[in-house]
Amino acid sequence: MPEYLFPGLKEGDRWCLCAQRWAQAYNAGKAPKLFLQSTHEKTLDFIPFDVMKIFAIDAEESASVINKLDLQRSQLNEILKKDVTDNDEATLAEKDESVRLIAEKEEHSRDLNERAQAQLAASTNVSPRSIRFNNSNN
Repeated sequence: MPEYLFPGLKEGDRWCLCAQRWAQAYNAGKAPKLFLQSTHEKTLDFIPFDVMKIFAIDAEESASVINKLDLQRSQLNEILKKDVTDNDEATLAEKDESVRLIAEKEEHSRDLNERAQAQLAASTNVSPRSIRFNNSNN
């Protein structure tokens, strides 16, 4: 292409190609080899990963990197799952503590109510069972 002062590509040259043009070349039966590790993940919007692996120059090295990433992803998922479980256990413990505190408060309120009834009964000579207090907690 002398008019653009571009001599063209020759064997061994590396050239950046957008995903749409690569897919066009693939559909025409002229897809070039590619470097998976240099390929942006958005390329998957246009070309299936399995197809790219067929044309990958760095297929073996990429497979090793992918396996390593999958292992890291799995470990991360385990950590996140553990965090969720720990948070669930902490939430349950907080709920249990809240229930315990409410029960203590209600028991304390009943004790105060019974003492007040007993004091009133002692001062009036009336049986504590015959006096009813309006207790909003019961």
